[in-house]
Amino acid sequence: MRDEAGLRLTPEQALEQAQAFHRTGNLERAEALYHWILGAYPENFDAHHYLGILKSQSGLYQEALDLMSAALRINPQSAEANLNLGHVLAETGRLEEALASYDNALVVRPQHPEALYCRANALQRLNRHEEALASYDRVLAIMPDRAEVLTNRGNALHDLKRYEAALASYDKALAIVPDVALLHNNRGDTLRELKRYEEALASLDQALAIEPGSVEALNNRGNTLRNLQRYEEALASFDRALTISPNHSVVHNNRGNALHGLERFEGAIASYDKALEINPDFTDALVGRGNALQALKRYQEAIANYDTALAIKPDLGDALFSRGNVLQHLGRLGEALASYDGALALEPDYPDALNNHGNVLVRLKRPDEAARSFARLLELTPDYGFAKGGLLHAKMLGCDWEGLTGLAESIENDIRAGRKSAEPFGHQAISRSAPALRRCAEIFAAEKFPPAATRLWNGERYRNGRIRLGYLSGEFYQQATSILMAELFERHDRKRFELFAFDNGRDDASEIRGRIKQAFDEMVDITRLGDQEAAAALNRRQIDILVNLNGYFGRGRQGIFALRPCPVQVNYLGFPGTLGAGYIDYIIADPQVIPPEQEACYTEKVVYLPDTYQVNDSRRRIADRVPTRAEADCRTAASCSAASTTITRSPRTSLTSGCGC
Repeated sequence: MRDEAGLRLTPEQALEQAQAFHRTGNLERAEALYHWILGAYPENFDAHHYLGILKSQSGLYQEALDLMSAALRINPQSAEANLNLGHVLAETGRLEEALASYDNALVVRPQHPEALYCRANALQRLNRHEEALASYDRVLAIMPDRAEVLTNRGNALHDLKRYEAALASYDKALAIVPDVALLHNNRGDTLRELKRYEEALASLDQALAIEPGSVEALNNRGNTLRNLQRYEEALASFDRALTISPNHSVVHNNRGNALHGLERFEGAIASYDKALEINPDFTDALVGRGNALQALKRYQEAIANYDTALAIKPDLGDALFSRGNVLQHLGRLGEALASYDGALALEPDYPDALNNHGNVLVRLKRPDEAARSFARLLELTPDYGFAKGGLLHAKMLGCDWEGLTGLAESIENDIRAGRKSAEPFGHQAISRSAPALRRCAEIFAAEKFPPAATRLWNGERYRNGRIRLGYLSGEFYQQATSILMAELFERHDRKRFELFAFDNGRDDASEIRGRIKQAFDEMVDITRLGDQEAAAALNRRQIDILVNLNGYFGRGRQGIFALRPCPVQVNYLGFPGTLGAGYIDYIIADPQVIPPEQEACYTEKVVYLPDTYQVNDSRRRIADRVPTRAEADCRTAASCSAASTTITRSPRTSLTSGCGC
């Protein structure tokens, strides 16, 4: 072959010219020269190697692999050829083979920094993060100021959840290259994991100042704002990302999460649907969609979403956890427990799963096991909301008095300090302080049922012919509340009152259920309505007075009252303690239940009834016959099964058991 001046070229000269064309981007001339060399000298290692690099740069990966493999047959000891073969294999997703090539390069040159670095990247992609970290550290021992290695080392540490170490690695990289948007983005996401949210926002804003169109930074910024419960701002950040990348399934999913936080559940479902349209196997979106459906009380659809996610990824702890929550709502407690067990088998230190595991065990009347779940939860997360109260209540139900006094004192101290330590129902059994009971209820209401930002009733005056009186309960069936109240419903003055029952329970086809249904002008089933829908149903009916028969007991719906659907909202019977919520106006009581000097310990105004606040049903049959004195005498062991049962109490505590219904 001759050059442009017509002089005959040696193979060495042809290779030199080919490489020059290659370096300057004249790939066509370079390729022609490489082919000429191989035509004349088929065993030329360099021509095979460099032509393989050229083919790789052109995206012709199979040709590149063939050429590099041929080069290595000629010279298997070439570190560079092994390295470049590894690059092509990694580019085509053949990561294990790429690792073998990088290892071959390192056999020849054990301290080859590029081979070590690329090996680490392949290990990182294979989720072998500890091995990747060791390889990055070997590179940094040779080249300590290489920013991209520090960056990827930080990524490996982040994936290992070693967030402080990851942050330090990113900071070292930023000291070398301060204006890299990706680094500020990764640093911000790590700060978010550390719950240093304001610092995270500052880092992410720095990333966006450098690269305003960074979808990753906008997405991470939205997630951080969502962690801060600044959901509208989060939504705006996700929407900005989607104007840049409309088909980004992760952003659509996170947008759904922000809408869920705003309780715009239908909108959340639409965002999850968009994510799933782009990626049908996106398990996070399936779980998020299930959670939104659960919030809307569309329980069977929610379960179907969780089951689909688990069919794709059986080891998905969040899907098992959320599935357990739905099953618990449905009263399918054994199945709920199995789901929580599955989540905990995958992640034994899953705090929310441990908490709900304990709750369902209490409902299954297995208090000793429940106590173990709560105890483990407190070992992992000592300040987990209301877990101390859960542990104390479970221990009391199981008559386990060991350490109870100290636990009760710890809860009292927490409540005085404003910490979320116990739920009001269980706290009633142990507290000797009416102010502490109020504080406990206020803490619980603020956390679980805060007043809605926009309430449904805003001072309108209703002009209906009769006062519209509503009762909301989860126990309109053969249960203690209804056994007491059935006749009261029947005795309302129907000339003055129009009666509405809002039912969050079930129809057990009992005689009492029939009487209750007959007593009301309308019985509205709200079991399948979310709080917003149920409150809207109340508001549409222009209910003047709404009575909460549950409070913090049974199948209550305190969230409906938080939306203030009615002008007057009343606490009665089911929970004769304060609900600690400003949107409950009155509590009906008597001087024994609430001594007048303790009125200040109730957020509600106290309405005193004469004699006793507790209604009863005069029509209820007590027994078919009057028992004899001997049958009624509890001192006669043969006639009283309880007479032979004793409870041994520890001398170290004076607490009563406080067993709930």
